[in-house]
Amino acid sequence: IIWDTMCEATAAKSNATMNAASASAALLEDHEAAAAGASAALLEDYDAANVRPWPHQLDAIRAVQQTKNKRCLVQHAAGSGKSLTIAGLAASLADDGFRVVVICDRRQLDAQIYATVRRVCQRRHSVGRAASVADLATATETVLCTTLQKVSRASQAQRSTRKTAVLVDECHRSYADEQVWRRLDEAFSSRLVVGFTATPEDRELATLGNPLHCFPLSAAIRHGFVLDVLRDFRAPRLPVTVLDAVSKRPVDDARLRRLALETAQVVRAKAAHALNEIRAVQRTWPRARAMVICRSRRAVATWTRSLRRLDLQTYGAFSGALSDGLDESKLNPSLALDEAEVVVVCGKLEAGYDDPLLACLVVDRHVTSPARLVQIYSRVNRASPDKPFPRVVDFANGADFVAFAFRRFWRERKLDERDRSRLGAAAFRALSYIDAAGAANLDAAGAASRVATVLG
Repeated sequence: IIWDTMCEATAAKSNATMNAASASAALLEDHEAAAAGASAALLEDYDAANVRPWPHQLDAIRAVQQTKNKRCLVQHAAGSGKSLTIAGLAASLADDGFRVVVICDRRQLDAQIYATVRRVCQRRHSVGRAASVADLATATETVLCTTLQKVSRASQAQRSTRKTAVLVDECHRSYADEQVWRRLDEAFSSRLVVGFTATPEDRELATLGNPLHCFPLSAAIRHGFVLDVLRDFRAPRLPVTVLDAVSKRPVDDARLRRLALETAQVVRAKAAHALNEIRAVQRTWPRARAMVICRSRRAVATWTRSLRRLDLQTYGAFSGALSDGLDESKLNPSLALDEAEVVVVCGKLEAGYDDPLLACLVVDRHVTSPARLVQIYSRVNRASPDKPFPRVVDFANGADFVAFAFRRFWRERKLDERDRSRLGAAAFRALSYIDAAGAANLDAAGAASRVATVLG
């Protein structure tokens, strides 16, 4: 399917010729070589945490320790253990005399990364979390986990004067310009800033440089760290026509079309199709869970209710509350997130939510960013015993754009590819299935009275 249009000849040949036994033997040999170059203390930290580090993790840690650059980038595929790499690097840099600050841009991820860092580092180093802006300067822990929002509010008076290394998780997301990186330097007097991401875009490459160490998607799949999410890709199209309520003629307005695609009638039709896909995966692997990616918080509620009517235990996750007061707790009065067969999201949890049981992904939102699309698809790539290739059902993004997005991060990304990449992204956006124009200024009530939706 998409795989045939995406894979380069070398990757296809490698997958065809390398059997599981030889791949395992090669990985073991690489592990022994990498472990030989790692510090005994770090290996003991990992061992105490009941973790066996992989070669690419130890190699990345060693590369950062040896670099003379003040800023650097590590490109590791989603699902290849970036959090454990960050934790091991934090321990190693603390050994080198640094105070280490680990930053992410979301509170939920802050809790996850803190748990991982503490698990690896606590044997020899103190680990804490910045509960307030003031803690950034006054905390005494050697390794400190915090969020970008706290750093952004730090003043010059709260600036730490200690020699600091700053490790930034998922640096492709909220670090869009040079000003953010200057703020990090100002807040911490940082001697070293390391950004981690699976999907570096041009702005990260321009700010941090080409990857100091790279373990790309092709290598992660080849070594069995993650599953290939494109092996079972489907792009169904429900024929939806938006008609003017008076003239009954088709309406081309992208905002009205976007609104129509969120109506209950359309969502119910898509939910019925999704049910068949999810049940098919569960027949193959009964433990399978599914995730649905929606266009808006209102769409999360509509999808959640539609799937529940089809007897799927569904949890809808979103931040804040809708205009009618509906929030996540009211939408899910008697079901916990970890009890659900299906998790429906918009923004929240669609990046950073790691569950090896996720084996089916339903996408009902047009994505314009190649990096964002790869991150979303990677929610279902985690390996688990007997887990089949995950199934991806995408109602909104065409196969050509999906192939382009994965090709973009299939191997190491370098800055000299930027012009070609930008041209490709622009072309695919122009050919996109649904206009991504927002509806923030749309009078939803008025628009709804003007259109009717017909499913053919």
